[in-house]
Amino acid sequence: MGRILAETDQRINVIYRDINTDFIISHYDFNYDIPERLMKKYPGRVEIRSSVDDARFLVEPTDETLKTEHLKKELGFETLLQYNERHKTAYAWMLQCKLPPAQKAAHGDRPQYSKQNQLG
Repeated sequence: MGRILAETDQRINVIYRDINTDFIISHYDFNYDIPERLMKKYPGRVEIRSSVDDARFLVEPTDETLKTEHLKKELGFETLLQYNERHKTAYAWMLQCKLPPAQKAAHGDRPQYSKQNQLG
């Protein structure tokens, strides 16, 4: 997500970090409660890095038995790529001066910017 995780200086000229290529970046839109739900369900087994300014979060399993595809399906959230594709489709409709269909995320009817447990 563009964050510096480690850097060299005058005393440390070599650094390394293991990189897990099984990660997902998601937009908070329609996925607002996902980070909290993941941390509660899989404590110590998944890392969440959030960027509120960009309205995005990264999901990275720290337990190699967990896979992001499983987490995505289990909790019903979408990747940033899926989010962007939904918006591209809506923009294409608008460019034709048509009202786009109401957007629905991968999970269905979850509210756009609220947590499920706060619903009445």
